[in-house]
Amino acid sequence: MSVFKSIFKSDFLKIALVLVGVYLIVTYIKKETLENVDYSKDSQPAEVSLKPIDEEAQLSAIVSGKDELKAEDLLPKYDDASEFAKQNPVSKLLQEQNFLISGYHVGVNTVMQSNKIPYHDLRSVPPIPKENISPFMNSSYETPVGSNRRKLEIA
Repeated sequence: MSVFKSIFKSDFLKIALVLVGVYLIVTYIKKETLENVDYSKDSQPAEVSLKPIDEEAQLSAIVSGKDELKAEDLLPKYDDASEFAKQNPVSKLLQEQNFLISGYHVGVNTVMQSNKIPYHDLRSVPPIPKENISPFMNSSYETPVGSNRRKLEIA
């Protein structure tokens, strides 16, 4: 009983017991994980034979500019016997289309200076004047375009 009383009285003993407990748990977990590993000494690494790469042939194929990918390579084969063709009949108009046309970008303009802070409310936001207080930490953000418009007053 005197051992428990001395533990409850001393903070140093409490900390030491917690550290010993954590150490024992960590060593037990490491021991369990190491027991699950199979260390077979008989296994040899597989030998891989490396073939020399013909760089001239690869370079000439790239420089010649031959088409590596065609629409027929990506689209499924439309034979009458295939199950896909039975479930999805294709008209002649779709077979003549080339869906791999490149040369223009489709998407949303994500970099617009005027839409940094869009205004979606009825009343205008009063403009906040920009002041340079030092040569450092200046913003590239100028006064928004919508800040100079007339205010909508509903009264």
